[in-house]
Amino acid sequence: MGIKERAQRADQDGDMHIEDYIEPYPDRPDPAEYRLKAEEGGVPVWAIIGALAEDGSNMEAVARDYQVSRAALRAAWAYYQDHKKVIDARLSADSAP
Repeated sequence: MGIKERAQRADQDGDMHIEDYIEPYPDRPDPAEYRLKAEEGGVPVWAIIGALAEDGSNMEAVARDYQVSRAALRAAWAYYQDHKKVIDARLSADSAP
């Protein structure tokens, strides 16, 4: 099961709440700059999304590399789904020459 399916299942089951894991970056209210809460490492959502394979097959590696929980990754994915346009633009800006 990929990250998309896991996030959908968690959301349907009511086990995941984005607000439990995601917060705005201090003094930057831009949705593209939101991050995992400090207790989850404070990693920007865009960085996690940029590191995840499209099918989520590297979820365990990303969780290990960023030292975050799978629940936080699922919350980041769900947040991304709600803010895809601005996060994709942020990722594109980072990869521009």
